[in-house]
Amino acid sequence: MRPESRWACLLLVCGVVAAGCAYYNTFYNARTSYEQARKLARENPEHPSAPEAELLTSAIYGAGKVISVYPESRWVDDAQLLIGDASLLLGQRSTTGSGTSNFQDAMLAY
Repeated sequence: MRPESRWACLLLVCGVVAAGCAYYNTFYNARTSYEQARKLARENPEHPSAPEAELLTSAIYGAGKVISVYPESRWVDDAQLLIGDASLLLGQRSTTGSGTSNFQDAMLAY
C-alpha cells in the first residue's frame, strides 16, 4: 500500500471514530448540565435560579441537538427523556403547583 493511501485510510478511520464520539459527547455534555442543575435545585427547591435555568436550557438544547443531528444514534431515546426531565425541572417548583408551560412541554417530551 502506498504511503498516501495509508494516510487516507487513517484519516477516514479517524473521521468515522470522531463522528461516532460526537453525538455521545453532545449527550454527555447535556447530561452533565442537567446533573449540575439538579444539585442547584436541591439548594433552591421553590423556583429555578438563573444559573440553574441556564444549565437546564443548555441540557435541553444539547439533547435536542442529539435528536435532530444524530437521529439514528443509540442515545436518541435517552436524549428525549432528558428533554422531558429538564423541562419539568425548569418549571416552577412550588408546593401549590405551578401549571407552567414547562410542565406541558415536559409531558409532550415524555
